[in-house]
Amino acid sequence: MSFNTIIMVQYIDLGGQERPMKFGYFAFKAICTKLKIKLTELDRISEAIENIAIVAYYGLKSGAKAENISQEFTLQNVEEWIDNEGFGSIAKIMEALAESQASENKNNDKVTAVGKKKPKK
Repeated sequence: MSFNTIIMVQYIDLGGQERPMKFGYFAFKAICTKLKIKLTELDRISEAIENIAIVAYYGLKSGAKAENISQEFTLQNVEEWIDNEGFGSIAKIMEALAESQASENKNNDKVTAVGKKKPKK
C-alpha cells in the first residue's frame, strides 16, 4: 500500500497581500523546535495565542521559499499583520494548517494534492 502526498503552496490574505503558505517538513520541524513540542503534540498549538503567529511565520517562510520569493519579514511583522487584520486572520491561518494535512484517499495509490494553487489574476 502506498500513499503519496504533494504538499502544495496555499495562499492567504495577510498584511495587505496574498502570501504563499506551505506546511511541509521544514515548516513543521521549525514550528516544533520553536514551540518545544513533538509532532504528535501539534494539537497544543491553540493553547497559547502567540503560537498562531509562530505557525503563520514558519508557514509563510516555507511558502516564500517554495515560491522563490523574498523571505524578508520577521515574526514581529507577522504578528502585526495578524493584529491589523483581526481575529479572522487567525481562523484563516488555522484553516490553512488544517488543509495542509492530507486525508487518505480511497485507492491509497493516487497522488493527492493538498492546498490551493496560486490564484490567477
